[in-house]
Amino acid sequence: FIGGYHLLWNLFEKINRYQEAEQVIVSYMKANAVNGREELHAFYKRMHERLPDEGSWYYKAGSMLYQMVAPNPEVYSIDFKEYKPDKTTPVFTNYHPGAHRRHAGSAIMPGINTYIILANRIMFPFSDGIRFLLKADSLMADEEYLPAEINDKLGDLFVWQGLIKDAPKHYQKAVDLQQQNSGIRLKLIDVLDQLYQFTSAQVHLDTLLNRNELNFSKQLLLAKYYIHTSRFKEATVLLEQAETIHPYHMAEIENLFGRIALLSNQPKKAIERYKIYLTLKPDDVEAMYSIARMYATAGNKKEAWQWLQKAMDKGFLYAYVLKYDTIWDGFRKETKWKSMMKRYKFIEYPDPDKAVL
Repeated sequence: FIGGYHLLWNLFEKINRYQEAEQVIVSYMKANAVNGREELHAFYKRMHERLPDEGSWYYKAGSMLYQMVAPNPEVYSIDFKEYKPDKTTPVFTNYHPGAHRRHAGSAIMPGINTYIILANRIMFPFSDGIRFLLKADSLMADEEYLPAEINDKLGDLFVWQGLIKDAPKHYQKAVDLQQQNSGIRLKLIDVLDQLYQFTSAQVHLDTLLNRNELNFSKQLLLAKYYIHTSRFKEATVLLEQAETIHPYHMAEIENLFGRIALLSNQPKKAIERYKIYLTLKPDDVEAMYSIARMYATAGNKKEAWQWLQKAMDKGFLYAYVLKYDTIWDGFRKETKWKSMMKRYKFIEYPDPDKAVL
């Protein structure tokens, strides 16, 4: 029961024996993990008021909340946030107007009939954890190892909360402080890739490649970057190495090999790779459309018609693409093309030349 613990930690707090008070609450957590965590959270907040320049209390509070959410961030969706278009301040994704007022209630101590008010429930672990760790980072900059750990945790909390664009600066700071930590660098690469910051992501991928620390998924990602920057030979080397690791056909590898051949103006090789890819991803209409285009480029109109038909049957119904793709200039005058265009209901987008800005 909380009663004895509650009396003891409050006694320690009154006589400024804060470490002992903390240990009592931690001991209570073993008996009641949820309420104990809430009491520890409330205790840390009291420490912030009493000792506002002691970074360790902010670090402990932020780390406790980090450990709380890390196993399953989705449980705390009430604290998810997002940036609305053209806004610089994030807002709650699942706003609940009364959430900040929720508390766990009270308990009565047997024998002396004394009521104790229990700590409020932890409703915003991401927001509180981020706030505490940011404060800890500002107060503990001279520590040898903690700033890297703190910023790594901040990056994770921002990602889990939904504010991915706020994560890179913290992962980057952690990487700068711990250059050899490939785990943090991998997380930084992930968020940079999601934010379309491909040049920055490639710098870190190249670093891992030079250290022989590139895992399989990042090897394929780097190959994709090389392809997009026309570094086809380097991409081919990475993909051939990947094939030796996974000798069976993998959709992503086949797709990337097909892309290299396509961009290198090798339609025959590209078609071979894309056909293998489609045995693994049979509903990829963009791959079907690419095959149709390559057959058209090679002058094989029969196959071009067949693959275009397959792509459209499966859902490649982008009116603008079909209207303006120059590869079909020689096909549009044919009756077959006109008949095909009447047969489907197309996905329409505004004409860029007539778009209202």
